[in-house]
Amino acid sequence: MTAVVAWTRGVGPARIVAAALMAGIVLAGLVFDDAVRHSEACLSAATVRASGLADAVCLTDAVTYHVDGRLAGHAVTYGCSAVLLMPPVAAVCSFLALVRRIPLIRPVAAFLVATTMLVLANQARMLAIVLGMRNFGVETGYALTHVLIGTAVSVFGVLASGYLAIQILITGRGADAPRSALSMRPAR
Repeated sequence: MTAVVAWTRGVGPARIVAAALMAGIVLAGLVFDDAVRHSEACLSAATVRASGLADAVCLTDAVTYHVDGRLAGHAVTYGCSAVLLMPPVAAVCSFLALVRRIPLIRPVAAFLVATTMLVLANQARMLAIVLGMRNFGVETGYALTHVLIGTAVSVFGVLASGYLAIQILITGRGADAPRSALSMRPAR
């Protein structure tokens, strides 16, 4: 305990609160995964409806719709939830929020951008599943898109979210804009 106190001395309460919030948000998502999966399923249903692919309905952690006159759907299981991909992002950003040499806005912005990107990638994966089921039939389309295309979309989403987070952390591009916009000094 004394090592933690000594290590955080001089860090300041804003950094400690930001680090705790980022870690806490993801931890809460893992603990209350039923609510998160329900939210992801409802977002998926709204995305499917907005895309015009089907008239999708959200039921707990499942999304149902008609494909070729048959009732079909997909479920957001614990292993398929975007929150499962977020702990590394929260760990890195929470740790870096405690490093005084890095402006606090950078790890917070990196966390927000990376987690949003993970959710969007997961939604794109679920939309690909619906599209595959419509184009190739329920069984073949689900198998093809869930395993092959869905994995590719997820990998791309993880890589893109990591890349964007690293860019924000290193360069501050996008993260420092609000502060410089409010500054009276000319932009660099």
